[in-house]
Amino acid sequence: MPPERMLPARDLGLFLCAALTLAPSPGQHLQRNSALDISRVKAAQCEYRGITASFEELTRAYAIEVYREPALVRWQTRPSAHDPEHEALVTGIFTAAGLKRPLAEHTPFREIRDQALPAFGVTWRLSDLGKVRIAAHDEYAQDALATFRQTVDSLLARMVYSLSPVQLRAAPAPDQEILATLEPGTALTQEEERPGWVRVRIPATTTTGWVPQDQLRTLSHE
Repeated sequence: MPPERMLPARDLGLFLCAALTLAPSPGQHLQRNSALDISRVKAAQCEYRGITASFEELTRAYAIEVYREPALVRWQTRPSAHDPEHEALVTGIFTAAGLKRPLAEHTPFREIRDQALPAFGVTWRLSDLGKVRIAAHDEYAQDALATFRQTVDSLLARMVYSLSPVQLRAAPAPDQEILATLEPGTALTQEEERPGWVRVRIPATTTTGWVPQDQLRTLSHE
C-alpha cells in the first residue's frame, strides 16, 4: 500500500487559506431574499374578533384612517440585528399631508403621529424560525394594530342582521320604493336611525336604504 501523500507546506497553507475564505466567518450571515420577506409580511393575516385582514391591508388602512392624503412610497426590508438569519424588518414607507383630526391628549401614540409628517414608516418584524410570525417592531406598527382593533370594535358595534326576509326601502316609510329584498341573516351596517326605522348599508357596497327597526338584531345581542 503506497504511503500517504503529504502536501508541501506551501500548498497546505494555500489550501487552508482558500478553505477559510469560503467558510462563513462567525460574523457573516446568509443573504435574505428581500422580495420574499416583503411578500410574506404583506400576505400574512391578522385576526381580531373574527375580522381578518392582511398586514398589507392593515398597514394601508392605518394610513388612510389616521393621515390626510397618504401615499405609499415603497416597501423595504433589512435583516434584524437580533437574528439576521431568521428575522427581517419590513417597512411600509408613506408620505402624508397631515393628520385627519386633532388628537386627544390621552392618545398613547400622539407624539409619533405628530412626528410622522411629511413621511413615516410602519415596520413589522418577520420571523421564519420554525414558522412564519409577524409582530409589531416600532410604535407606528403598534399604532396600526391599535387602530385596526378600534376600527373593528366600531364596526361590530354598528353591525346588525335581518331576522327575516326584509325589504330595503329608499326612505323610512312602508310605501317607499323597494331597493332590494334582503335574505334572513344578511349582515348590514347601521348608518342612521329614525323612529322605528334604521338606515343601513350593505357591507362592501355603496347600497343603502331603510329597514324597519324591529326586523333587525344587533350582533351585541348574540
